[in-house]
Amino acid sequence: MQLGDKRQKIFTKITLLTMTTLTVLTANADWQLDPAASDLYFMSIKATHVGEVHSFDTLSGKVDEKGAASLTIDLASVATLIPIRDQRMRDMLFQVDRYPTATVAAQIELDTLVTMPTGSEIDIELEADLKFKGKTSQIMTKVKVSKLNEQKITVRTIAPVVLSAGQLQVTEGLEKLREIAGLPNISFTIPVTFNLTLTRI
Repeated sequence: MQLGDKRQKIFTKITLLTMTTLTVLTANADWQLDPAASDLYFMSIKATHVGEVHSFDTLSGKVDEKGAASLTIDLASVATLIPIRDQRMRDMLFQVDRYPTATVAAQIELDTLVTMPTGSEIDIELEADLKFKGKTSQIMTKVKVSKLNEQKITVRTIAPVVLSAGQLQVTEGLEKLREIAGLPNISFTIPVTFNLTLTRI
């Protein structure tokens, strides 16, 4: 074997080792939610046919090096474009003095996201735990993950996550809101969508 061939083999081994190390380091990095580039919406339907879209202004979250994903929603940041309704939701629906936040936790295959080519997308089914007003329930959703570059990914719902008033323990609060607003009805079905951006740190 010539000296040049030996050097080439050594160089190839070093290159492969370096690439493997970088992949492991990337997989083990934390990913932080970018709140300025993330949104979470929920819909209410009143008087049978009137639908309105609302949101939360303050979100935080991350995916740690083991793939544990968490999202925290500041319930006091609810935004419906009507200040008095925001206050009523905070007090009657969410009871933010007792339950200031809601959290969602899920486990994801981080290696799959890391090894995705830049510019590619993948559909993932997620099973998550939703903690709301002290009670934890399981939710299922299908999301589309897009890899914008090596430092940034987006996660968005493919279809709304449909929650119920009973599941969220807000049936009584919705009835109070209905009475105060003088409405014939408010739907107990609550569709939720989100578009989240995560940055590697």
